[in-house]
Order: sequence, then C-alpha cells, then structure tokens
Amino acid sequence: MNNHVGALAVSGSTPYAGGVFTASGDGSPPLNYIASWNGSSWSSLGSGLGNANTHVYALAVSGGVLYAGGGFDTAGGKASSHCAEAILASPEFQGGPVHNTDGSVTLNLSTATNISSRLYSATKLAPRVVWQPICTNFNGGLWQFTGTSTAPLAAKFYRLSTP
Repeated sequence: MNNHVGALAVSGSTPYAGGVFTASGDGSPPLNYIASWNGSSWSSLGSGLGNANTHVYALAVSGGVLYAGGGFDTAGGKASSHCAEAILASPEFQGGPVHNTDGSVTLNLSTATNISSRLYSATKLAPRVVWQPICTNFNGGLWQFTGTSTAPLAAKFYRLSTP
C-alpha cells in the first residue's frame, strides 16, 4: 500500500483493509482508502471513501455487511458522515426458474441473512425499461417467489437487488 493500513477485517476467506492508502503498489486501479484482497491483487470497494483527509480507523464484518468507521464524508459516492456499510454478498437466483403447470413461475432466491432484497419484473428489455417492484424480503436467507400465471408466450424478466 502507498500509505498505512489502519484496520483489517475478514469475511469468509476475503480480507479487507482500510486506512490512508489510495493505491496498492501492484499496478491495480485506485483503491480510495478501502480494499479487498482476492488472493493475488487488491480491488477497490465501489468508488471507495472520500474527503480531503480520509482515513479508516475501524472495520468490522457482521452478517454479510462490512462496516467502516473513520474520517470520511462520502462512501460509494454518497454522503456518509464517518461511518459506512458495504453489503458483501450480492443477492442471487438459485438455479433457473421453475415453470409450473398453471403457467406461473417459481424463483428460488438467496441473500445474506438480515439483508433486505427486492425482486423486480419487466415485460421487455428495450430502452426505457420500467422495472416494477414485486416483492421485498426483509430477513434475507433463502426464499422463494411464485409469480402469477401469465398469458401464453408472454415474456417476463426478473431482477434481484439489495436496496
């Protein structure tokens, strides 16, 4: 790192570092005071943290969320006064959709425990896509959604995200 590391935390097998550094010295892209190690190089977490005198004093991981504390005003480009969180585990679909005999579709989903996620749907992916929220899970973990039956051959697209 091109400056000191003030805090370390580990989630699973991934270490995270926070401090006063902006680069790793291994030629990787800018790190902006917080980074993760993939076993061979450092990567920035989003756009990182920032202000004129940024430093990270503390990192902690709980339930799939990385918490950072220190002297910064922004995190991920959003206002954040001295503390921030980064959701480490992205929500994901578990396998493909199950097409039921009544024309409905069942989706199996997974998110980190205690992390909210939302399921959206759209009927086309052309420009000006309008994603409609159709379900929110506030507890995380494994969950299932069954969409109502649709007209024959009607296309429906789904997107899963954390708020």
